[in-house]
Amino acid sequence: LYSMDPSFKENQESEFLNIKLSKRNPLSQNAKTASRIEFEIMSKYIKKAAVNADKAIKSGNISIKPYCSSGIKPCDYCPFGEICMFDAKLDGYRTETKPENAYEYMKKEVD
Repeated sequence: LYSMDPSFKENQESEFLNIKLSKRNPLSQNAKTASRIEFEIMSKYIKKAAVNADKAIKSGNISIKPYCSSGIKPCDYCPFGEICMFDAKLDGYRTETKPENAYEYMKKEVD
């Protein structure tokens, strides 16, 4: 924890990691943590996603697929719009997976 967020040592609370240490328990009851099994599934999913991205890029797939989150369109602030050629009307934006559904999605993808 300390190596991921140096300010955590000083405050015993991390805004970045969304956790807080308490005196009685190593982590407060409100900490959003994953079990060992959940963490293993998330790790497998990340590895699979990285391998798939690597294969796609090496095979020549460099398609543009930006995310649109909470109505914020990345094209509004992206400096590469003139050369990118992404057209939201034709291609559409990807939408994010809701956090409450993310674990189930990852579990399904690695099974």
